[in-house]
Amino acid sequence: MKLISSNTIGIQSGTFTMFSDFYKVGEMWVGTGPRERHKRVTFKEKFINPPSVTLNISLWDVHNETNFRMKLQAIDITESGFTASFETWDDTRIARMHITWQAIGEAIDPVEIWDV
Repeated sequence: MKLISSNTIGIQSGTFTMFSDFYKVGEMWVGTGPRERHKRVTFKEKFINPPSVTLNISLWDVHNETNFRMKLQAIDITESGFTASFETWDDTRIARMHITWQAIGEAIDPVEIWDV
């Protein structure tokens, strides 16, 4: 369990295209074996500590003649951002993928910032 000791909790969210390999005949669409992609996301505002990050698939366009194999996780989470990591393997064919994310953590309260 992640405990938050601040009374100011920040929530940030967004969406992005992880890849789009169908039109350019990329490795996720025509490749086989282990394949992976990583995408760095930078928060609009920093958190006090690394937040809790959740990733969700909002679009997954896959070939109907292969099994759907994948691993999606947030890695390298810091106060200023995270890396979305996607892995697939064997004969899975993916044309494109969109990801939505949400980060929840201790936020900096602008009222509490003193300029001395």
